[in-house]
Amino acid sequence: MLRLILALVAGGLLALGFQPWNLWPLPIIGIALLTGVVAGRPVRASFGLGLAAGLVLNYLCIWWVSVQSGPAIHALIAVMACWVGLAAGLTTVLLRLKGAILLVPTAWVCVEFGAGTFPFRGFPWLRLGHTTIDQPMAGWLPLVATPGVTWLVAFVGCLLLRMVTTRSRLAPALTIAGVFAVGGLMTLRPVEQPEDHVVVGMVQGNVALDLDTGYIAATGATPNHLSETVFLLAEARSRGVGLDFILWAENSTDRDPLLHGPTRRQVEWSARLAEVPLFIGAVMAGPQEGTRQTVSLWWTPEEGITDRYAKRNLAPFGEWVPYRDLLEPVFPDVARVGAQSVPGATTGVLEVSTAHRPALRVGTVICYELAYDKTVAELSWHGAQVLVAQSTTHNFTGTSEPLQQMTINRVRAAELGREFVASTLNGYSGLIDVRGRVHEPTVEGTAAHRILSLPLREGTTPAVFLGVVIQGLCAVLAVGAALHAIGNSSTLEAPSTRKEPR
Repeated sequence: MLRLILALVAGGLLALGFQPWNLWPLPIIGIALLTGVVAGRPVRASFGLGLAAGLVLNYLCIWWVSVQSGPAIHALIAVMACWVGLAAGLTTVLLRLKGAILLVPTAWVCVEFGAGTFPFRGFPWLRLGHTTIDQPMAGWLPLVATPGVTWLVAFVGCLLLRMVTTRSRLAPALTIAGVFAVGGLMTLRPVEQPEDHVVVGMVQGNVALDLDTGYIAATGATPNHLSETVFLLAEARSRGVGLDFILWAENSTDRDPLLHGPTRRQVEWSARLAEVPLFIGAVMAGPQEGTRQTVSLWWTPEEGITDRYAKRNLAPFGEWVPYRDLLEPVFPDVARVGAQSVPGATTGVLEVSTAHRPALRVGTVICYELAYDKTVAELSWHGAQVLVAQSTTHNFTGTSEPLQQMTINRVRAAELGREFVASTLNGYSGLIDVRGRVHEPTVEGTAAHRILSLPLREGTTPAVFLGVVIQGLCAVLAVGAALHAIGNSSTLEAPSTRKEPR
C-alpha cells in the first residue's frame, strides 16, 4: 500500500511540472520517487505502480480533452497511463543491469516515442522535455531536442535518487550541477541577427461561444477577424509601417470560404483593405463526403488563394474520433467533435510572394501539430525562412490546454533556433524568440492584434537531426537492454534491497 501511495504522489509530482503549475523541479523529484518505488519489484507490479502514477499525471494534465470528448476521455487517459506503466516496467528491469543510471532515462524517451505514435496516431502531449523551457536545461534544446532533454530530466532524477539512497553524494551532485550549468551557459550563447526582416500583422479575432456547447457561433470568427484587421491596418498606417502579410489563426473562417458566400466576401474585403496577402486558417470540406479538413490558405488581394497547407496531425477526440462507429453509440458526447477530419499529406512550407518579397518560404504548423517532432523539424529541413503557428484553443478557454500549447510552441522555437509567431483565435498569441521567450503576449478571451518584425533565417540547429537519432537510439537501447536482461538471467541481480540505479 505504501508503494502505491508513493506512486500516486510521483504521478502528482510529474503533473505539477506542466502548465498551469509549471513547477519544473517537481518532475525530477517525481522520476526519482517512481524509480525508487519500482526498484526490486516484479515487472508486473512495477507496471501497475507506473499505471497508477500515469493515471494521476494524465487526469491532472489532460482532463480538458473531455470538453469535446465527454466520458470518452477515460479511454484516452487509460491508454496514456499504460505508457507510464510501461516506463515503470522497463525501469525495474533496467535497474538490475550495469549502467542502469544511463539506461533508465532511455525508457522514458522510448515510451514518449511510443505514446506519440500509437494508438490513435499518437498523443505526444506530455513529455518531460516540455517542462524545461523555464529552467537552465532549456539551453540543451537546440542541441539535443526534446528527446535528449527528456533523457536529461530522467537522468537527473536518477542521480537525485542515488544521492538520497547511498553515501555516494558528491559525484551525483557534481553531475547534476554540470547538467544545469552547461544548459544555463548555452542559453547565453549569442544569437545572430540577420539584416532582412518581414513585418507580420498578427490578428487574434476572439470568438463568440455558444453558452451550451462552448462552440463558435456560426460565422462568428470571420467577421471578428475582419474587424480586428481594420484596427491592425489603422495602427500600421498611423505608424507608417508596411506589412508583408497578415496572419489569422486556425479556423478563423469557421465556414468553408469556397462554399459559403458571406465568409468568402469577408475574407476578400479583408485582403483588399490590407493590400497585402492574408495567411488564414479555414475549415473546409474534406475529400470525402461528410469529412472536413483544417487548412491554411495564402490569400492575395489580386488572385485569391494561391497556396495552401492541410493539417496532417489530428487530435484524437478533438478533430476525429477513433473507432467512431463503436464509441459514438456508447459515448454520444463524441458527436460534438463534428465531421471526421482528414489529414493532409504535404509539408507545411509554402512558396509565396509579397509586395516586398517575390520569393518567401513561410512555414506553418497548425495547433496540435506542434507536439510532433518530425512535423516541426520538416519546416527547417525544407528551408522555411519565417515560422508561424496557427491555433484554435477556443473550445478549451479557461482550461490548461492553451497554456500547455504555448509552452510546447516555446520549446519548438528554442529547438529550431527560430522565432515563431503564435496566432490563436482567443488564446495566447505573440512573438516567441529563439530562446523560447514570449514577447507582446495577448490575453485569453480578448480581441487583439500585433505588428511583429521577424528576421529571415536559414539553416538548422543540431537538434533538427540529433533529436531523431537520440529518440531512435534510446528506443533501441531501452528495448534491447530489457530483452537482454530478461533473456539472460545471469545479467540480473537478485531482486534486492537496492533502491537506486547503479
